[in-house]
Amino acid sequence: MDTPSAYYSLSRDINGDWSSYYPMGAEYQAYLVSVADKNDVRKRTRFGTEAEALWWDEERQQWQIHSGGPDGSRDVSYANVVIPAAGYLNRPRWPDLPGRAAFSGVSIHAARWDPDLDLTGKRVAVIGAGCTAVQIVDACVDQVAHLTVFQRQPHWVAPRRRASDEVPQYQRWLGTRLPYYANWVRLKSYWGTADNNYPVILHDPDWAAKHLSISPANDVLLQLCLGYIDRVFGAGSELARKVTPDFAPYGKRIIRDPGGYYAALAREHVDVEASEPARVNEAGIVTADGRQIDLDVIVYATGYYLDFLSTIDIRGRGGRRLTEEWGEIPRAYRGGMVPGFPNMFISSAPNYSPGHGAGHNFGVEVMVHYVTECLQLMALRKAVTIEVTQDAYERYVADIDATMAGTVWCHTPSAHTYYRSGGGRIVTAFPYRLIDFWRDHRAPVEADFTLR
Repeated sequence: MDTPSAYYSLSRDINGDWSSYYPMGAEYQAYLVSVADKNDVRKRTRFGTEAEALWWDEERQQWQIHSGGPDGSRDVSYANVVIPAAGYLNRPRWPDLPGRAAFSGVSIHAARWDPDLDLTGKRVAVIGAGCTAVQIVDACVDQVAHLTVFQRQPHWVAPRRRASDEVPQYQRWLGTRLPYYANWVRLKSYWGTADNNYPVILHDPDWAAKHLSISPANDVLLQLCLGYIDRVFGAGSELARKVTPDFAPYGKRIIRDPGGYYAALAREHVDVEASEPARVNEAGIVTADGRQIDLDVIVYATGYYLDFLSTIDIRGRGGRRLTEEWGEIPRAYRGGMVPGFPNMFISSAPNYSPGHGAGHNFGVEVMVHYVTECLQLMALRKAVTIEVTQDAYERYVADIDATMAGTVWCHTPSAHTYYRSGGGRIVTAFPYRLIDFWRDHRAPVEADFTLR
């Protein structure tokens, strides 16, 4: 509900008939299933199978793929090229709260939601204030008897721009009948909410020295969000103070109000705790200042572990593990390539998601095109393996880090964000415009590789 539907249309399978500019999950899933069926993906998929290890076999010049089946069986298969596409946000993170297991009511993580859970008339706590928490609060506030929101740190929340998110019928008609109209809508969405906003993430040291915002462009967004806070909660009110961040917008993922989140926080049966819970007991939660809040349901909207393939045993040349290469600082060359790991292209690689808008699909499509071009280069050179050189790898990563140093994410240290790894490096976002990133991945630079 905070990512435009146009972002989810793949460039070769554009959907011109979205019911909403921000549709619900079921509609997204139906679209993805239709794409999978159209391209016979199911026939090429081994379901219920987990890839547990990828080991480079020097003798065969192939990757060993160690997998486990649903019946506990183990299998080893081989591939010339592997593209790990596990994503980096897929394991729910439960907070390390004393007594969490003692709660006698229902505990549920937002990433493992039970569609049969009925919150009607319940005393509910939502732990978290990110995008998922916002959507849950907005959806359940009219059902619950009482709602307590535990907020470790507030996010900047932007108001939605239109009264209704429903796509007008005339636009749906055009999207399904007028050639290239849906393409145009998709392009407009990408430009309007991504590269058009690129100046918002760029740091202006002279401006930032005197303002909370980092640049005049960033300040426009800050004033928009501050104005929204004042309209809903009243300037200078206690609630306004609780929901106002102390860092520049985009320091962590910006949130779009689905329509009723801020309004929900101001309701009489809703409380906002501007801190994390101290502990959980059988009856509910004890607050940081020692108050007992009795509950029926605790919803943990506490995000995910930041996993860059850390759950898969990946070993390259000489048995070197990818976890040893990366440590706390994941990084990669174009196409998710790492020296010492030939013929491996990591989807959801470090620095492959646009942090200023456009969603994850953009980075993945750019990456897939680049991988195809690399495979074409291998075929032309009759090469068995392709591997990025250490020098090219280090130069590429150094350029990313140098460019990143001029963005909001390196100048908002107080913002708790999953963009930053345990080693302190910004590892999820890339610091460029979409068009620059796209151009940079049109064709491989042969001098950057060792082809054997």
